[in-house]
Amino acid sequence: MVSNDVRTFCGFAIELFFSFGECLVGVLALWIKDWWILQLTIALPIFVFVSYWLFVPESIRWLAAEGRDAQAEKILRHVAEVNGKPFPGRMLQQLDKSQASEEKAEEAAAATVSDLFRSPALRWRTLIVLYQWFVTAMVYFGLAMNSTNLGGNVYLDFILVQLVDWPSIILCIVVLDPWGRKFCSSLCFLLAGAGSIASGLCSGNEGLEMATVGFALLGKFGAAGMFAIVFVYGAELFPTDVRNTGIGMSSAAGRIGSILAPFIAGLGKDSQVLPMSIFGVLSLVAGVVTLKLPETYGENLPETLEEAENFGRYENLGSALQHWSIGKQKYIT
Repeated sequence: MVSNDVRTFCGFAIELFFSFGECLVGVLALWIKDWWILQLTIALPIFVFVSYWLFVPESIRWLAAEGRDAQAEKILRHVAEVNGKPFPGRMLQQLDKSQASEEKAEEAAAATVSDLFRSPALRWRTLIVLYQWFVTAMVYFGLAMNSTNLGGNVYLDFILVQLVDWPSIILCIVVLDPWGRKFCSSLCFLLAGAGSIASGLCSGNEGLEMATVGFALLGKFGAAGMFAIVFVYGAELFPTDVRNTGIGMSSAAGRIGSILAPFIAGLGKDSQVLPMSIFGVLSLVAGVVTLKLPETYGENLPETLEEAENFGRYENLGSALQHWSIGKQKYIT
């Protein structure tokens, strides 16, 4: 739907509206006390998107792959007219060639899930990425659900915990490229871990109510940043041959984490120490193991399994910190 140069920004921007929707739930809950009416109010707008297909054009790449060139050309002409650009007459031929080469590559590769665990390098990389997605989803949704157990105003706490996503995502948009994926990912996990543990330790102590909420917001700040980064970083770590397979497995790991999130958050009704410690320890471990992954920004991404095995082989913590230092200097200057 968008060009490569703005794809990362658009992906992060979607997260902003996701957070806005979560905040809106808290605002609606202030006025709608009946849970059934609240659920109905939240669900009804979804039906508006039934008309989505009437206004959004079909994917041009998909139309070209299906041999529906006339329909693809019609959409291209409309896009060119709206943007005030000349019609790209050769684009359909380029799409056909690109689709044909991709199909041949997929047939030649015939990659399977087992290929991700074939070599030690790919095996560990895959396991770390799966763990990242698992922890990210669990901590992100767990902290959101646990916000009503922090001891303050349940509505205000819920809204604040969702609203903190905005500065986190905006900051990630700014620093993700100059600081690098690895450093930003690790930092977000460490912030989520430290904030969660500190919030749990402060909870239940008289006079530390604001500290409890503040550290919980710090934890959600880190989790929100990681939730946005993990989609970009995960896709860049897997080679082209098995990228879709790797992202599919990672998404499944995230779903498992999100399923467990409400059960862990439910442990905090009597004491916040246990659930927040679980979120915190898992996040800290993720922050450490992330440093074992290679940096992907500015690198030629692997296309085959063989290239993936050698990708980042000679990278270490020092090179990652060097990338962050250089990027930080460029950003400041």
